[in-house]
Amino acid sequence: MAIIKNSGDYDSFRAEILRNPIVDERDINFLADIRQLLDPIEAMRNCVAHNRRPTGSVVDNYPDALASLDKRLNQYLTTWQTS
Repeated sequence: MAIIKNSGDYDSFRAEILRNPIVDERDINFLADIRQLLDPIEAMRNCVAHNRRPTGSVVDNYPDALASLDKRLNQYLTTWQTS
């Protein structure tokens, strides 16, 4: 409803409802990069959430994925400071 109320004309309304949620190329690349890193983290989270013992591979993959994700997040946030 807010989009309808705040749109001055049909063209701006149409542009707003048809736009892609993420249009910045850096944001798209960032999300694609972290998607792969989140799989091992999600596997560990799932074990914790369901009170299950993680497998050896989940335990082995988690620290590296967490460190890589932390590094990638810091890189991404740094781009905001320089923009």
